[in-house]
Amino acid sequence: MQKAFFLLVVFSISFCLKSLGQILYFPIDSCNFDNGICSQIAVSTDTQNIFQIGSPHKIFFGNTYSQPNAIMTDSIHPYKKNNFSYFDYYLNSLNGFPGGFQISFSHKFETDTLKDVGYVLFSSDSGQTWLDIGLVNNYNAWYSIPTVENFKNDTVCNPQVYPFTGKSNGWIRTEINLILLLPARLSSGFSNSFVFRFCFVSDSINNNKAGWIIDNINLSRI
Repeated sequence: MQKAFFLLVVFSISFCLKSLGQILYFPIDSCNFDNGICSQIAVSTDTQNIFQIGSPHKIFFGNTYSQPNAIMTDSIHPYKKNNFSYFDYYLNSLNGFPGGFQISFSHKFETDTLKDVGYVLFSSDSGQTWLDIGLVNNYNAWYSIPTVENFKNDTVCNPQVYPFTGKSNGWIRTEINLILLLPARLSSGFSNSFVFRFCFVSDSINNNKAGWIIDNINLSRI
């Protein structure tokens, strides 16, 4: 009974803070690729994958958001046609009693509008099932509707996909908040099951554009 009352109080506080726009964020992880590696990142080993960590050598990409490295769709050449590439970001430090979590990242993109896209998927079971981040609220009763900034509402390739497409106006910052409806203690092993997948897809036409560059991925507890 006491435990149920405690969880109810915690949930009520979390809900009120969210409603008032006063969510408190506690940074716990940062991935800026400065050393060329990031322990939370796993890049696809598929031979078609074009995501690379390093320094960009494309005019549109310019410098990274924080020097010297970032992750991008090829550091030198335009992205390939008929390509599907991805990398995963694991929430391996999410433990304790979080009311939810936020990932945020800085990025630029230059693609053929509505044809070549970058998008983000989410999994809570170590990648066995995936859902577009824009529709996480339909996935599991644990999650409320996320706050997603800078996402275009176009549906491309799949009506489940909310993509980044076209050309960004310089670096933009995107934040994704997921609020746990029933806060519970998370062990490091359980939090490892939470994964964000950054995907890039191109069609059959070469357009000699830069693609997608991502830097400074941050994880915070709510």
